[in-house]
Amino acid sequence: MPTRFPGFAKRQLVLIETDVDGAIVAWRAIVDAVQTGRLVVAVHDDPVPRELREGAAVSITTVTSTSVFTVDGAVTRRSDSTLALALRDDHAPMQRRQFVRVAARPVVRCLLLDDRANEFTPFDAYVHDIGGGGMALEADVIAPRDATVVVSLAIPGDRPLVAIATVLEHASSRERQERHEEYLLHVGFSAISERDRERLVRFVFTCMREDRGTVVRRR
Repeated sequence: MPTRFPGFAKRQLVLIETDVDGAIVAWRAIVDAVQTGRLVVAVHDDPVPRELREGAAVSITTVTSTSVFTVDGAVTRRSDSTLALALRDDHAPMQRRQFVRVAARPVVRCLLLDDRANEFTPFDAYVHDIGGGGMALEADVIAPRDATVVVSLAIPGDRPLVAIATVLEHASSRERQERHEEYLLHVGFSAISERDRERLVRFVFTCMREDRGTVVRRR
């Protein structure tokens, strides 16, 4: 596979999208096989949508620890449980962005560690945007660079996602309302289980669909 493609790997979660008469049909799948310029993806939780037929132009999105990448391709073979995809090699993949905007702004319960006193201070925040390697939080606290934060993100219909994060940069002021200062806090995950990272990727895909008004169709 060309080196400029993101590092697809077996069992990796991907989002397959195609445009049908102006409506985006999306399907979440897992990578079953990686070949030169080609992927085979398989059912993860939903059946293959009928719109993903042979010859359909698709985009394949993957979430890495630093960015969200999209590669164009086409369906070359289809079965009830798998798709074979040919990846376009005439242009580099598009790095959509490092983080995906979260429209619903879910609440995150946080603990900020004071290294000197070895004490945690609890605070609540809202998710502004999120990616595979971290998130930006809207909060009313200031945390120094490299500070440790424990975050617990509520996942709809599932148990909370818990991770240890590190503050990447000093919080930036966003707005002041009636003497209330709000800050944007960027944190990177420093300790997260593989199972929770998979759930995080699924959550990022959900946020992408909501942001784009994607319609998910099934057979």
